Amino acid sequence: MTLVFRFGDLLREFRLRAGLTQAELAQLSGVSARTVSMLETGKRNTPRVASARLLADAMSLQADERGALLVASRGNCRPGEEFYHAPAGPVTPKARNTGPGPLHCLPYGVPDFVGRESELRHLFRLASGSSSGSVLISTIHGMAGVGKTALALHAGHALAADFPDGLLFYDLRGFRPDARPRSSEEALNALFRMIGFPPERIPATVDGKAAAWRGAVAGKRMLLVLDDAADAEQVRPLLPGTAGNLTIVTSRRRLSALDGATPLSLDVLPLSDAIDLFNRITGGVPGPRIGSLVEITELCDRLPLAVRIAAARLAHRPHWTVEHLAKQLRRSNCRLAELTWDDGQGVATALSVSYRRLGADHRRLFRTLGIQPFVEFDTQTVARVADISPEWAEALLEVMVDEHVVLQLAPGRYRLRGLMRALAETLVRESDLLRRTDNTRRRHRQSLREALTP
Repeated sequence: MTLVFRFGDLLREFRLRAGLTQAELAQLSGVSARTVSMLETGKRNTPRVASARLLADAMSLQADERGALLVASRGNCRPGEEFYHAPAGPVTPKARNTGPGPLHCLPYGVPDFVGRESELRHLFRLASGSSSGSVLISTIHGMAGVGKTALALHAGHALAADFPDGLLFYDLRGFRPDARPRSSEEALNALFRMIGFPPERIPATVDGKAAAWRGAVAGKRMLLVLDDAADAEQVRPLLPGTAGNLTIVTSRRRLSALDGATPLSLDVLPLSDAIDLFNRITGGVPGPRIGSLVEITELCDRLPLAVRIAAARLAHRPHWTVEHLAKQLRRSNCRLAELTWDDGQGVATALSVSYRRLGADHRRLFRTLGIQPFVEFDTQTVARVADISPEWAEALLEVMVDEHVVLQLAPGRYRLRGLMRALAETLVRESDLLRRTDNTRRRHRQSLREALTP
């Protein structure tokens, strides 16, 4: 018997027995991979108790193992106190769904979730048909930061009782700024590990894995959330093939090529919900004028990510007022900088990924639209300012609508949201600066050559 005292030692012991890498445990639990690594290496002694519970749930620990991990998370273990004995011998992975209760791999839902009543009713109605004999797939699409993942998780937790065989979640990383999209094969391997599928029975090819996955979940009632999909091709091999399961896919793209899927387009929040979200995060600011709250949420385009960052900035600056925050956001050239987390990520990062996924002609048109004086425009206007044909202008704009970069108001009529316009203006300024710098360098080199010429 090997005596284990420290939380990090216990965590590593249980993780290895569950057959998980640190990254996979982070994915299943919602606790960052960096935190998992710091805990195991002793750079951080203990986590929050809530994080310890998430880790225990992700590894499907038995009662004694779970209890030991939670005790260690409170820092109550002292040298000489025997609270858990790890079995002797080599560490071998075990199936993670052999314990009591269903497999539950959904990350936690945000506690300040607001609104989305009609969208939730849509998902609940779809889930109620899971025994109808049809394969049920819902695709939630919308612009970056609109709350697609939050909606999928909120619905998933609410529907837990309807899917007793398990709730699974996998991040496909379709639009991550710092990572490539995951392949279908990577996703299938992770899903097999989640359900404890014997590794020796996993086929070698993607088609074989997809068939084995469909067989493994056939006849079960499971809910699968596939988050941040890049395209339909990435998702298609991961779909169950029989009734009883519900798959919710989120993406910035419409995924219209995914046959049989029920689309759900997610827009920004209504004004009242955006203000409610702001107040929940700040805890309610005493004495703010409603006009300032309206202005802040509108300057954030009522985009949940932007509202959340703005509210967090106010909550962490005790000397700021709502009026001061509104003043900061009014400056269009600084708005995106204000809507940034401490780690440098934020609205600009999220929107920029969508911009970079566009083709060269689409990116050029996007920058052109950002410096025009109009807010709404039609294809004829765009064709004139971009010096292209109306037919080509419409083709470009329709792709940008599908990518949720441009908003369509009616056939042939469009709008660029305020934050998207701010991004376009920033890109144009950066482009102008680079061009001026290049011109200065060329002039400098020419002057140097002239000076050196005899």
